Amino acid sequence: MACPDLQTRLETEIFKSLDKTRTWKIQDEALLFFDSSDVLTRFKKEEIPGIAGSIWQWKQTLYNDNQKIVPADPENYTVQFREDGTLNVKADCNQKGGTYAASTKEKRLSIEITHSTMAVCPEGTLEDAFVRGLTATAIYFFKNGGLTIDLKYDSGTMQFSKQNKK
Repeated sequence: MACPDLQTRLETEIFKSLDKTRTWKIQDEALLFFDSSDVLTRFKKEEIPGIAGSIWQWKQTLYNDNQKIVPADPENYTVQFREDGTLNVKADCNQKGGTYAASTKEKRLSIEITHSTMAVCPEGTLEDAFVRGLTATAIYFFKNGGLTIDLKYDSGTMQFSKQNKK
């Protein structure tokens, strides 16, 4: 049996702690939960999952009109959010970059693609659909170790998984 991923384990620990928590505070860049007399749990900043760091591989986009787009080669469609607010995008045969703004509290996300290589991708590419989805982001959340991005105007959802390190 596989061990649960870090995010699932942290969510479980947080929910268990909340049941017994009377108060909480942030101290020395750590989130502390207290019962009536002592610290129940301590979560350091680096343990709380965020959007930056991992390379996220596009699994699919589900639109609210029942349209579904699934890339045949998900490793050709990736996004990496960097700590400095920039991002790297692989969109089939092109490399793109830009900026993003993410709110960890409200889970809001906006993405702007600012530059790209201009290779002509093969017929059947999903480059435009992928980039159109990324630039239409509204909110994000994590589910079962994956990244889910809801699109503006409640128009659909993009789903990503962490790319395995090679």
